[in-house]
Amino acid sequence: MEFMKHELFSRFSSAYFCRNDFALTLLGDTSGLASLFGYTVEEISSTFQNSLVAMVSTDARHKLQNTITEQLADTDDIECVFPVCHKNGNIVWVLNRAVRKKNNDGNTYICGILIEISKLMQEYDQEKKTTSTLKEKAQKDSLTHIYNAYTARKLAESFIEESSEKLAALLIIDLDDFKQINDQYGHLFGDAVLVQTAKTIKNLFRNEDIVGRIGGEEFMVLMKGTTDLNIITKRCLQLNETLMNMFGEQMPACKPSCSIGIALQPNHANTYLGLFCCADRALYYAKAQGKKQYALYNSEDNNMASGNSSLRYMDYDENMLRGYIETESSTSFFENI
Repeated sequence: MEFMKHELFSRFSSAYFCRNDFALTLLGDTSGLASLFGYTVEEISSTFQNSLVAMVSTDARHKLQNTITEQLADTDDIECVFPVCHKNGNIVWVLNRAVRKKNNDGNTYICGILIEISKLMQEYDQEKKTTSTLKEKAQKDSLTHIYNAYTARKLAESFIEESSEKLAALLIIDLDDFKQINDQYGHLFGDAVLVQTAKTIKNLFRNEDIVGRIGGEEFMVLMKGTTDLNIITKRCLQLNETLMNMFGEQMPACKPSCSIGIALQPNHANTYLGLFCCADRALYYAKAQGKKQYALYNSEDNNMASGNSSLRYMDYDENMLRGYIETESSTSFFENI
């Protein structure tokens, strides 16, 4: 055949010639491909029925066929990358550069070369992993390993401002008397409290909720898809109960607690900044009432001692929490959201 005399076959050992069919049926000398992938010419014929597609990794065959079909719809040139299983079990990545031509018999054929790029692909994969690791480090707080303030804000903004009709609850959580913990037990112990607090918050909320550290001893949670106060307040109660028993019998005198400010979308605001301001004012009011309190922002309630905020205050009810823990598991909070 005319193609068999193509200069590619004299210059490249991995040149190939095949029918323009779905199997890419190989024609002529296949010794170059056999050497590249560790097989004999006889094995390419008997094991793969001289099909280039059959030599490709199983999960990549359909994609290769679709890629070639799409490229040949617009041009006679083919360029793609695909993996082939070497006889030793390793994956060999190759760059396929080929051209479609009409031969003297009137049929179209494909003539091309396969260039091994396995090392390049390994370097590319390593670079992607490194980039992913660096990105994750940039997004996480270095001490607690939850989202840092910037990332938490951007993620919350993206969710809240995507649609003003979405339901969400923003909780701002502030550890009570954290300075006293540092002063009494030392900053290393204070760091341990922050780490354990972050883990506790992360474990109490769902994977899809956004949890971040936004200040020294201040955290935030964006609960997606709910404004149900029964769910929200139960979670607040359980958080304080868990924090207060964080160190158990080891340090019975150390019982951390937190104050929480709550704001709802769309009830109180439909932007992250607006929601944050409402939750922050609610937190200010909660802390003014003492330890382990939480407050829900309320724009219509002016019964504030300071007279400059409008919130509804809700007491910490230990009996309510204990009753809840005895009757429900922590994961059942959100089963009906």
